[in-house]
Amino acid sequence: MASLAPLPIPDTQLARATTTVIAPSPQTPSFIIDSKNKTYKFQYSNIYFLRLRALRGFVQKAAIKRWMELPGNPSFVPRVLEVEPSQLCYIIGTVYMDMPLKPNVMEDIARDHSIPAPPPPPYYYSADDQVMMEDESGRIQLVGERLKSEKLVTGLIIGALGMETPDGKFEVADFCYAGLPPQPSTTKEELEDRMEVDSTKDLPSDEWIGVVSGLNIGAPSPSDGQIQLLVEYLTGEEGSADDQVCVSQISRLIIAGNSMAPMLVTGKGEADAEGDKKSRKFGYDGTTFSSHPVLSLSGHLLDIGRAMPIHILPVCRILITSMV
Repeated sequence: MASLAPLPIPDTQLARATTTVIAPSPQTPSFIIDSKNKTYKFQYSNIYFLRLRALRGFVQKAAIKRWMELPGNPSFVPRVLEVEPSQLCYIIGTVYMDMPLKPNVMEDIARDHSIPAPPPPPYYYSADDQVMMEDESGRIQLVGERLKSEKLVTGLIIGALGMETPDGKFEVADFCYAGLPPQPSTTKEELEDRMEVDSTKDLPSDEWIGVVSGLNIGAPSPSDGQIQLLVEYLTGEEGSADDQVCVSQISRLIIAGNSMAPMLVTGKGEADAEGDKKSRKFGYDGTTFSSHPVLSLSGHLLDIGRAMPIHILPVCRILITSMV
């Protein structure tokens, strides 16, 4: 009977890389949020406008190349609110998807938190969605059959060819995109040098931070096997010697929300009578409520926490507070 080959062992003893969390100071006021320096000037709209300014020229060049020979000689309108009715033109702006089923933070703040929130819809897309295009001047709604065959999302910088309808909307006939950015040319020698640098023969010196999200522990279709593989990989219990060298450089883990699956609220979990509330645990019916997902998450956090620090970031769907 042939003997098994010994497991490979790294030549250098591995040690977990460390990082230091710097506490907020007067030099970092933007990261301190309290009643004294509350501000609303840091908005995502600034990022969208900067992206629009950076990509508008590329989209315009692509639009001229695509539509310059069309009959009617469509003209470029620099602002979306300056289009004229029944005049063929094209405009450039940022796409915004107005989706009624998408979570609204203002509605979450206004609702009564004493009653369980309704279960989230399986899809955010619906037939009532509206496609908008906006720039520095304002916002205009895009309509037309062309929208049904195009996959648009919020934040895209696009050009739209069409004309304004009598009700103030913009009927789209065609779309245009900026395209891929110019790719730098790489010679064969440079590619070989990069491959040598990326090899795991030498011990890496950079510290890494792992970021995961969407564990969804407690979902109807559990992924316990995948999560256990993740735990074993992060703790260095799985993979080859090269994998263990790489994972040793992960100094800490950030769990960016959605650790727990959304809880399905059924008729049994709702308060139907005043006397029925006494038999409830943590606000839910004991016959339908299970603490197994929270205990499972706690066990995984304990295993990873023995190897590295963990930062847990909550989002709207995390349910860790349900056990507090």
